[in-house]
Amino acid sequence: MDKFIQEWRDKKRDYTQSIEKIQCEISNLKEEIKAYARQSAKHLISDEIFQELTHETNERISLLEQQIETLDNAKDINKRY
Repeated sequence: MDKFIQEWRDKKRDYTQSIEKIQCEISNLKEEIKAYARQSAKHLISDEIFQELTHETNERISLLEQQIETLDNAKDINKRY
C-alpha cells in the first residue's frame, strides 16, 4: 500500500512538471511567431508564408493549452482524493 501511495504522490507532482514544460513550449512558440513577424516585416518571408506559419503555430499553441486544461482538471480531481 505504501508503494501505491508514493506512486500516486509522484503522479501529482508530474502534473505540475508537465504543465510547466508545456507552458515553456507555448512561450517558445509565441517567440517563434514574433520571429516570423520580424521576418515578414523585413520581407524575408512572404505574407502568405507568414500567415501559414502563424496559423500552424497558433494551432499548436491551442492544442498545448488544451493539454494544460486537461492536466489542471486531473490535478484538481487528485486534490479531492
